[in-house]
Amino acid sequence: MSTLIATNENRVYTKFFTHSFNLFMMKYISIVCLCTALYSCSNVNEFSSEPYFKTSFDDIAGWVPESSLLAGNSYSGNYAIKTDSSAEYSLVWKRTFLKLSTHTLTKVRISAYAKLLGAKNNACIVVSIDSGDKTLYWNSLEFKKHNLNSKSWKKVESFIEIPLVTDSSAQINIYLWGKEGSAVVIDDLEVEFCI
Repeated sequence: MSTLIATNENRVYTKFFTHSFNLFMMKYISIVCLCTALYSCSNVNEFSSEPYFKTSFDDIAGWVPESSLLAGNSYSGNYAIKTDSSAEYSLVWKRTFLKLSTHTLTKVRISAYAKLLGAKNNACIVVSIDSGDKTLYWNSLEFKKHNLNSKSWKKVESFIEIPLVTDSSAQINIYLWGKEGSAVVIDDLEVEFCI
């Protein structure tokens, strides 16, 4: 009789343990699946680990026109780009959307190190989308918001939404604009796109 009671108790304990273990495993598997789904969804609309375009402007020294290149006053390397009263616009970086990605681009991250060369702080880094002679989109990273000065470099950064572009010949342009003759210098420009 005592053997029968012990066997029944073992069955009860075994059933309880098996049921508890199954519940634990179901919860564990559910959590793992949820985390996997969240991680895979979080990679949608994210920026890549490396910038699409990055320059310290040393690699364009010697190209013409050099009016916006500044030697000796750079954040890194030997060259930076500048604007002032004699050169209101810097060199322009251009790419067609077709060459950028086969996916729809949603955002661009622009970052650079900037410093004033004069008293005016009206400069900005412009992102425009053009098709032929038409400007389809225009936005900018305004330096006024970043309290720049002439003594030290400051990192400026902005995430700019890109509208849906259906024209395959449309191109994106990125350049420094020294509005009202603002004298400013930027270096270590990074451009990164999000799909």
